[in-house]
Amino acid sequence: EKVVIQLDESGFLSNTLIVLASDNGACPSENGGLNVPLRGQKGSLWEGGIHVPAFVYSASLDLIPASVRGSSYSKLFHCSDWVPTLLQAAGAASVIPASIDGIDQWDALTSRT
Repeated sequence: EKVVIQLDESGFLSNTLIVLASDNGACPSENGGLNVPLRGQKGSLWEGGIHVPAFVYSASLDLIPASVRGSSYSKLFHCSDWVPTLLQAAGAASVIPASIDGIDQWDALTSRT
């Protein structure tokens, strides 16, 4: 909340994309991590170890159209997809290295495909 307030007060919120993501499931032995109803945990190949939540937010309707706000995306999205996806969102698709393993999913996330 404080980050959003500071961005707004600084005049940057309208041109900012905020992403919260994880790279693996919870570790049950630490801080009471729980992956229910998914089987598995951090370090396993079961969904509980690899299926994680993430969200993308922007105040800008140019970045995230009203039609997809509050929606969810349930397709496959790998952590290596973040770099090309965020570069596309920033209008910098031309600098995505050809050797990168990730796939640009910005149009899919914003229902433009």
